Amino acid sequence: MSVEHAVLWQDGKQRNLGTLGGDQSEAVALNERGQVVGWSEVTAKDPRYSTPLRHAFLWQRGKMTDLGTLPGNDRKGRPWIDSWAVGITESGDIVGTCNSAGNARHGFIWRNGTMTDLGTLGGSVTEPYDINERGQVVGWSVTATGKTHAFLWENGKMTDLGTLGPRLPRNVAVAINDQGQVIGRGETSQRKGVRAFVWEDGKMLDLGTLPAAIESGPVAINNAGEIVGWSGDDDSYIEGMHHAVLWTLKP
Repeated sequence: MSVEHAVLWQDGKQRNLGTLGGDQSEAVALNERGQVVGWSEVTAKDPRYSTPLRHAFLWQRGKMTDLGTLPGNDRKGRPWIDSWAVGITESGDIVGTCNSAGNARHGFIWRNGTMTDLGTLGGSVTEPYDINERGQVVGWSVTATGKTHAFLWENGKMTDLGTLGPRLPRNVAVAINDQGQVIGRGETSQRKGVRAFVWEDGKMLDLGTLPAAIESGPVAINNAGEIVGWSGDDDSYIEGMHHAVLWTLKP
């Protein structure tokens, strides 16, 4: 079995960040203070598969700290056993996901040593993707009817951002800037069509595609409202033709 460790590249050198006791670890984000977050295998085993569990970590000043998992159990009474971090703010707020022994997944925000459950839109799964400096979190969550909707979480409340159309089942938010502008992608009425969107002040705007293209997807947004991503033909992100795109939102 291969052994892979999280690393920090600094001043021309790679620094091995180690693990939480297992063989594997991966760093996924860092802030300007040099705090690094990611996931690491731990010594405990998953009771379902006898494979190593993984926990979210915070690495700072040479030490890797295990962030643990959400307290208590999921709605079916199964304990939370896995966790992984996906982002960190300059103030040290960390966002990530916990997985339960019953295969429920809930997002979390870790702040000042406390891990808080982001909840869901009514289903059993939430996946956060990004957090801004205001502590707003975005991602996707399953509703009570089994549909996947983009969400915005702020101050303990999760808001359903809806979809690009009333009958369209799937939307995913992928990033948010410090102004609270949310970008993501959602299904359209076209066969396999996916469109980039921006959500702001309660409204979702379809960002469209390049000429002759039928799909688009955003990747990142800055505080000036500039969005980068891709646009292309059917199944473009997998095997077709797609081009890089820059969208500029009007002030």
